[in-house]
Amino acid sequence: DMKNLRRGFTLIELLVVIAIAAILASLAAPSLTQFLSRSEMQSVSNDFLNAMQRARSEAVTRNTCITVCKSSSTDNAAPRCTPAGDDWHIGWLVFTNAACDRNITTADPANAGDIVVIRQPGNVRYTLVAGGGSPPKSITFGPQGNIGLNAATTFSLQDSQNSANTLNRSICVDIMGRTRLAPDGGC
Repeated sequence: DMKNLRRGFTLIELLVVIAIAAILASLAAPSLTQFLSRSEMQSVSNDFLNAMQRARSEAVTRNTCITVCKSSSTDNAAPRCTPAGDDWHIGWLVFTNAACDRNITTADPANAGDIVVIRQPGNVRYTLVAGGGSPPKSITFGPQGNIGLNAATTFSLQDSQNSANTLNRSICVDIMGRTRLAPDGGC
């Protein structure tokens, strides 16, 4: 009698579906990991390039100095520059620096209204380190858009868990204040 037939899946059918889902998930996991890594690194490099370009543009537009500095206090009501360490991925500030003070120990936003951009820290897996013999703790753009460094500088964006990551990049800043993204070590 047809009324007594039960509809549903057998245990074997259910196990086959679970096995296929597990195989598909194991194939997708590496792609997802790579996608997340690429996304995070592009976010950091794009945000840093945009901050540098915005600082240069604001300096020229406002005819004053604009400073970009690394800051570990971006969550504070009155964030300040951080002179210790070399990793800019802790966060950074872009602010009006009317005194054109290029000294990291005294150049800080005078008030919250001076801040143009705040970048919160990101994933600690990725580092953004200024290179050179004396890596800059801040970069100040003058009213003509140039920076107060004697030589060009390079920032290295690295995946700290994978030094061979093909997404590792260099951010090149020339003495005129122009920034560009280059392959790792390509400045």
